[in-house]
Amino acid sequence: MKNSINFYLLVILTLNFFIISTDTYSQNTTKEKHTLSIFLDCNGTWCDEDYIRTEITAVNHSRDRIASDLHILLTANSNASQGRTYQVIFYGQRTFKGMIDTLSFSTPPNSTDFEIREQISSYLKLGLVPFLIKNGTYESITVNLKKSSENDTVSNEELQDDKWNYWVFTIGGNGSINADKNYQSYNFGGNINARRITETRKLGFSYNENLNQNNFVYEDAGIEIKQIVKNNSREFNHYNNFAINDHWSMGYTSNYQTETFSNYKSKITASPGIEYSIFPYKEFNTKLVTLSYFVGVSNIVYVDTTIYNKTKEFLPFHRLSFDTNLTQKWGNINVGINYNQFLHNLKFYNLNIFSQFEVRIKGGLSIYSFIYGGLARDQINLVRDSPDPTEVLTRQRELQSAYNIGAHFGINYRFGSKLNNFVNPRLGGGGGQMFFF
Repeated sequence: MKNSINFYLLVILTLNFFIISTDTYSQNTTKEKHTLSIFLDCNGTWCDEDYIRTEITAVNHSRDRIASDLHILLTANSNASQGRTYQVIFYGQRTFKGMIDTLSFSTPPNSTDFEIREQISSYLKLGLVPFLIKNGTYESITVNLKKSSENDTVSNEELQDDKWNYWVFTIGGNGSINADKNYQSYNFGGNINARRITETRKLGFSYNENLNQNNFVYEDAGIEIKQIVKNNSREFNHYNNFAINDHWSMGYTSNYQTETFSNYKSKITASPGIEYSIFPYKEFNTKLVTLSYFVGVSNIVYVDTTIYNKTKEFLPFHRLSFDTNLTQKWGNINVGINYNQFLHNLKFYNLNIFSQFEVRIKGGLSIYSFIYGGLARDQINLVRDSPDPTEVLTRQRELQSAYNIGAHFGINYRFGSKLNNFVNPRLGGGGGQMFFF
């Protein structure tokens, strides 16, 4: 029996070796000698890499950033119409060192994933042309400069004659229901947003409302008890910001809020502010470092009397924020610091710090992390009466806490083949599955 199993394993290993060797020989015999290798870096945004690999086959898709001839960095941000504005940066490496090109394009707000991936693929092909020409791969290039339809382009006159005057409106709703014999949860929400964004101004309004209810059923001394927890909130926001120049902006924000969890029957806030950007705002896709300062007032009416025996207050405050967002070939880093303080009593403040990064160290080695923490010294809204155990367990209201912390981190190391050309969707579409019986 043992000899039969050994013979069976030997046959399987021999067949697999033969198949892999044949497949490798077939790939190597058809491979071009000087095929351009690219490393596609969809940093912080979605792109369908499987689709791109099947659409762009004139190059080798590499998993190694350093060993590739071309590092392509793709970034995206929301634009004024609530679509996405993409920036594709082509960094030449090795024999193409010193060649850099950048393409930008926008997708409409209602674009499907199919349309987005098609547009990304088209601009990638366009950006590859100069590098393919320098590489001598002329047979892979097809150029079509014929306008296919009179409606394919939009003139400047049409853009200026926008009947909406750059206003964009959004209405949405959501809900969820979860239930079993002992627990039911209901969550319903809605929102309305309106905004107008141009190169020199951002003006917006938004309203959000959420209704939350959780029902708990349990037994105590043979008696069935039903506990109902409701946490409702609504919020209205308004902002109006103006560009001063390439580095300075100013504006104001206002807010109305009611939230039972935080003991706010109503909270009205208004604050003007100013912001300075170390780099020009136009470079926000790859580097944005800003420092902002706001000063304002809050008029608060509480649901229940607070720990400081207040039912309502009128309080001045100020806020200082520092934010860094860098997206480069080696990875991305986002660091932020927010400091809020009430001016009527400087001992009431909160400080929040967060750091998020993903960095490629060398070759296949990369590290990533998300760390946050804060000091809470401004919980003047806490209810005076001590909470009972049920309120604590069901999170019916905000409780005192001097701090909050959290972290998520990891390390990855990849080695092996550098090629990333092949797409195989069989049996689940991943790297393959193995079944044992």
